[in-house]
Amino acid sequence: MTPGSLFAGSCTHATMKRESRTTCQRLLASLLVACCLGWVPSWALAAAAHVQSLKGIVTARAVDGTTRTLTRNAELFKGDEIATEDHAAVTLLFTDGTRVTLAKRTRFAIDAYSFRDTAETEPRDAPEEETFSGRVFGGIARFATGLLGKRRPAGFKVNTAVATIGIRGTFFVCEVQGESATVVLLEPEVAGAANEIEVSNSYGSVSISQAGYGTEIPDAHSPPSPPRPMRIETMTRMLRSVQTIQRVRIPRAPRR
Repeated sequence: MTPGSLFAGSCTHATMKRESRTTCQRLLASLLVACCLGWVPSWALAAAAHVQSLKGIVTARAVDGTTRTLTRNAELFKGDEIATEDHAAVTLLFTDGTRVTLAKRTRFAIDAYSFRDTAETEPRDAPEEETFSGRVFGGIARFATGLLGKRRPAGFKVNTAVATIGIRGTFFVCEVQGESATVVLLEPEVAGAANEIEVSNSYGSVSISQAGYGTEIPDAHSPPSPPRPMRIETMTRMLRSVQTIQRVRIPRAPRR
């Protein structure tokens, strides 16, 4: 082998090393930018929930814009936006035990979710990063909170276009139509369990602690109305709309 060929081979090897190093640097830079922008592909995240039951056509759109049709036991991730079509309904079971049931023509997004899967249930045991933040864009959604609502109720929020719903370990249903919303507190699934919601926006807030009572927000520039007993027809319509393959117990009319 001549000195010239040795020199050429050495140069080629050095060039390949530089190109490889440059490629790695570009890849790392791309990943860093993606993380800074808050984009992480769904496959890289731990599942926040799965489909417990459904009927009809239900889809989920991921943060990268891809859309998939959901089936029973399908996984859902932070950033997913779930949509139900006509004659459809779905129940999502989160890893902390929270259940979210969506009626037909409803859109709901998992804005944020973090839960430490342990046996601890006391509020003092809940780390600060545990959180549930969902958004109802339109339609009817029923919520039954799980361990996160018990351990760190301050970390559980449901947003709409006109108000934010905070909880203290509870069971409620909300309906969003354009820039108006109705929120109703339901009877707890476990007798004696904490059951209260706070509905608030920039114009005011109300607390509801009696099952069968609710509030209405007529538009984006009005405070939530004072809590009042909701008509049994309203509750019946809302609860029947969130039936999937399970029966829904219709509550009695609240006493005035």
